[in-house]
Amino acid sequence: MNLVGKTIGDYQIESEIGRGGTSTVYRAVDSRDGKTVALKVMLPELIDNEMALKRFLREGNAAAQLHHSNIVEIYEAGQAEGHYYIAMELIEGGTLSEYIKEKGELLNTEQIIIILSQIGAALDHAHTQGIVHRDLKLSNILLTNDERALLSDFGIAKHLYSEQTMVTAAGRAVGTPSFMSPEQITGDYDIDYRSDLYSLAVVAYVLFTGRTPFAADTAHQLMYKVAYELPIPPDIINPELSSDISFVLLKGLSKEPGERYTSAHKFVTSLTTCQSYACEIISPSQTAAQRKPRQLWTLQWPLAKNIPTEAFIGAMITVLVLAIVLTPTFSVTPQFLLAKFQEIDMMQSAKLAFRFEQQPHNSEIMNNSLDKLTDWATYDDWIQHQYNTLVAVFELKNAPRAGSDVAALPRELAQEPKPTLPPIAPKLLP
Repeated sequence: MNLVGKTIGDYQIESEIGRGGTSTVYRAVDSRDGKTVALKVMLPELIDNEMALKRFLREGNAAAQLHHSNIVEIYEAGQAEGHYYIAMELIEGGTLSEYIKEKGELLNTEQIIIILSQIGAALDHAHTQGIVHRDLKLSNILLTNDERALLSDFGIAKHLYSEQTMVTAAGRAVGTPSFMSPEQITGDYDIDYRSDLYSLAVVAYVLFTGRTPFAADTAHQLMYKVAYELPIPPDIINPELSSDISFVLLKGLSKEPGERYTSAHKFVTSLTTCQSYACEIISPSQTAAQRKPRQLWTLQWPLAKNIPTEAFIGAMITVLVLAIVLTPTFSVTPQFLLAKFQEIDMMQSAKLAFRFEQQPHNSEIMNNSLDKLTDWATYDDWIQHQYNTLVAVFELKNAPRAGSDVAALPRELAQEPKPTLPPIAPKLLP
């Protein structure tokens, strides 16, 4: 439905700005004071959709409580002439996602820090008002023509002190998978401001590297990686990135909410002031086994043919470690480390696929059986240790700390006993 030239409430619609899956945004004029606004009008066909209507109303109610120079201001929300609408500040510009695509290259560090500091300030303000955004991503960050960044779209925002925290069915993940926090996916924690801080770290990771921390062929696989796997250190992907910034991003992407920064301001400040000797690389407080889902997703995974057996996966790990620790003149480069991290990711994916392959029609029973084996925990912990040690070696080679012995790390790995790999899974079948 085209509303150009028509009036909704006190707003005379002049032109269409953009159209989305649930609403259309128009340029309109408030007849009361002549102010030009962006008028977001819900699509008529969705008014009877209770979930869509709740989300639309939530955006208006949540954002209307917030008044900050880096949050798109909401003037009012209402209903008139059979339409639900939100009148908001008109931003002359576009989204951060569009800006990056048009630019075709990474932004410089100064630009990135400015954007992150502005969005970080917006998040901190929302958090002090008890509001968690829950859907921070590039397309929800607007840039004005003078490059002022503003946070928008509070459609799935949560008020920390409200009993009604979801606009979807209980237990369903809410958000955009690539930018969602692990706890949004697993439900292991109540969602609070630290979830937004994780998403801010994802935005920063994308701006500094040109890619999200995790990628997969399907949404289910992507969500699993976000919840249970470790990201490739950003300075491995972008060798021009300083190790200081890489340290901060990895801390911001911690699986455990308590291991992240306590505010967006501290996160952004650390990006510019962190010294290598004072930064954490990775300090997981839980083992990989402890981070497994409390309840398993019931999925039909698109498995590749000829999935490697447990023995082959074990051999892959052995080859990887020997290639690193037994090289007479140990030397690493960003390209070498990137290849090794990709191998670890392949091993983790192969193991996951193997588990589902053995009993694809009852994968939950299969996983519950395998999870009782302590060998699986040993296997996962060993992979994680290789990851952590690779990060440590790379960082020490590039930013050695006083008293550190880079060569000691490879020797330590070489002396570490190999774990007993899990028994062949078919033995567990009835």
